[in-house]
Amino acid sequence: MYVRRPARDEGGFTLIELLLVVVIIAVVVVPLGNVVLSYFHNATATAARLNESHDAQLAAAYFGQDVASVGVRQTSAPSASLVQSIWTGLPNGSGTYPCGSSGTAIVLLAWDDTPVAGTVTLGYDRVAYTVQTVSGQTQLHRLACAGSATVVTDTVVAHDVYASAPPSIACWSGGVSVACSGSGGSVPQQVVMTVSIRDAASTASYVITLTGQRRSTS
Repeated sequence: MYVRRPARDEGGFTLIELLLVVVIIAVVVVPLGNVVLSYFHNATATAARLNESHDAQLAAAYFGQDVASVGVRQTSAPSASLVQSIWTGLPNGSGTYPCGSSGTAIVLLAWDDTPVAGTVTLGYDRVAYTVQTVSGQTQLHRLACAGSATVVTDTVVAHDVYASAPPSIACWSGGVSVACSGSGGSVPQQVVMTVSIRDAASTASYVITLTGQRRSTS
């Protein structure tokens, strides 16, 4: 008895259909890939800007507080007049009120504190802002000392400081630029620090302007 075999299924894709699918996939994938790459690029840049913004806020808070406290008075004088309380470019470990033992302070600020325990002698607090390189990263550090040159706290207030544009200091009194390291009544009323930072993921520097106003005006 003859049994007829079923006809072979001729279904499938033709070459033209396959080529059309490949073209359609390419049209969809290329723009999608660009969107994904753009997302990762923007996410990295945004994260870098957030880090820089955080540093700016932290540095501004510390610097404003420190400058507000500035003011060492000459206790031997009846008028208790101000003496030099701000120094710039001073090697750490040197000067009247040193703080730290290495590096150079971009700016060093000093002020009177409460008497040393058990005596009537005033203590003199001081803060030094220095640039240090840690693990290949240039950082702005705030060194705080209480009554001596011994560092009590070492706080990183800005990361990724742009080495090609070191932080700078400017001082003002009555709206006029004055020497930061003056003595007596010329102790500046306002101190401004300009810091440029550049995150590794950024292509441009982010400039921070830190401004502090001395609380004591005389």
